[in-house]
Amino acid sequence: EDRRGGEGNLKDFGIVFDLDGVLHRGEERVKGTKEVIEKLEREEVPFVYVTNSGGKTEEEKCKDMTKLLGLEREIGVKKMLMAQTPMRGLVDVYKDEWILAVATEGRIAKKILGNYGFKKIITVQEVAESYGKLIYPYRKYNQQQSTENLPELPEVYSAIFILQPPLDWVRDISPLFQFNFI
Repeated sequence: EDRRGGEGNLKDFGIVFDLDGVLHRGEERVKGTKEVIEKLEREEVPFVYVTNSGGKTEEEKCKDMTKLLGLEREIGVKKMLMAQTPMRGLVDVYKDEWILAVATEGRIAKKILGNYGFKKIITVQEVAESYGKLIYPYRKYNQQQSTENLPELPEVYSAIFILQPPLDWVRDISPLFQFNFI
């Protein structure tokens, strides 16, 4: 019978593909990946891609994966679920609230969260630079380093968003224990 609703009732069937290690390994596509994905699309089998990697927007990841997997049709953003993707659903709650962002690269975290619609974002890197040795005594700070581009830090944060594991756990986790949260 028809797999989309006949006997066996597979109409609720779908597939979730992890990316790295399943569809590709590093910069190399796993053999058969392109053919399987194209067949699933022809057969209208629902599927999504998931990855715990971050550091890019979903749009950037879709373009990269389309190319890497050798697909003719670009992967749609709604099919790409990344570590930070669930944060999109929090925009209505925290759009105008202060958020502390934890990520390997703060500027990328700000870009991603800003694209989602969040307006008040401070990164752990900015906190560490602003407070210097008070928060992170192990780093050698350059006395002539300019702090004029650093934002004024809020006294209270409404949320902490972890987009990627910290690059420097001591520096990036210390601010989490220094402030008040609502």
